[in-house]
Amino acid sequence: MIKMYQQSRFDLLRKKCRTDGVDIVQILMNVLSLDKSAIYKRLDGSKILNLEEVIKIQDHFQLPEYFFTSHASTVIPFRFGMIQHQPETIVDFLSPIHTQLMQLRQLDDVSITYASSEIPCSTTSSSWS
Repeated sequence: MIKMYQQSRFDLLRKKCRTDGVDIVQILMNVLSLDKSAIYKRLDGSKILNLEEVIKIQDHFQLPEYFFTSHASTVIPFRFGMIQHQPETIVDFLSPIHTQLMQLRQLDDVSITYASSEIPCSTTSSSWS
């Protein structure tokens, strides 16, 4: 079961790398400091990742901490750290949100549920380009 789960996680990463025009094997060789054979063993699940490898991969690809550990949920929490850094302009505020939404746009069957204590100003919708 772990083998199949690890393969499915790497399938997601492969898809993202193909979309970005990047070779996942080469990246993982650099990130994990392993040869091609060792990388393929991890990609096909015949060698299970250790904790250090998981952390390095998650750091490099900026994956959520549960990427390799949670298989039950299809929910991806959206975190936006405005409390730690006050934006100086509206562009500083919206740019990271736009970047994350563009990443989500590349996935299949994505829906977003928005909750706020504020009353919406308008019911019109707009499209991101």
